[in-house]
Amino acid sequence: MPYCSDTGTGSANTWQYWMTTTANSCTTDVNETWITWSTSSTTTISTDVWINWTSTAYTSSAYSDRTPKQAAEDEQRRLERVAREQERIAKELAEREAAVKRAEELLIGALKPEQLAEYKEKKHFTVVGRSGGRYRIRHGRVANVDVIDREGFVIHRLCAHPIETVPNHDTMLAQKLHLEHLEEDFLKIANRHPIGAREQVLPALH
Repeated sequence: MPYCSDTGTGSANTWQYWMTTTANSCTTDVNETWITWSTSSTTTISTDVWINWTSTAYTSSAYSDRTPKQAAEDEQRRLERVAREQERIAKELAEREAAVKRAEELLIGALKPEQLAEYKEKKHFTVVGRSGGRYRIRHGRVANVDVIDREGFVIHRLCAHPIETVPNHDTMLAQKLHLEHLEEDFLKIANRHPIGAREQVLPALH
């Protein structure tokens, strides 16, 4: 769209206006328009563009017409919103921490003595399925179930867990109960993940 013309209707060539000072009756070129006050009576630019872009006063009338009292009230409302949001976040974190604590207590209460000793020392525990298969459930939720062969080596990892909002300890308890009572079902639904170097984590079965 052309910027201006001798009649102010915008019929002049835009490129000429950007590149020259004499293409039409505009008394300043574009560069001057952006950095100086315009004195032309044929252009609608009436103030310094840089000031318009950077001045906090050159906004909508809803802000430029505010009194100091209104500005202070707006700032107070903003601070109150920030405080409410911080309070909400703090409450959610406290509730989450409480849920994690309850979940760990529930898991500990469901572990057998040897599983509990292993968990307290290493943050994982061993589960034996109905088939005699051995599994190591590590702290976490994603690919945290190690499948262990008869020689005591981890051969691959399994991943099957509830929704993400469930605390890790609740997830580990669900995995334990599933493997102990419905081992075949767990193996059917779990995703299998390969491992890197083989690692012996349990004694070999004889």
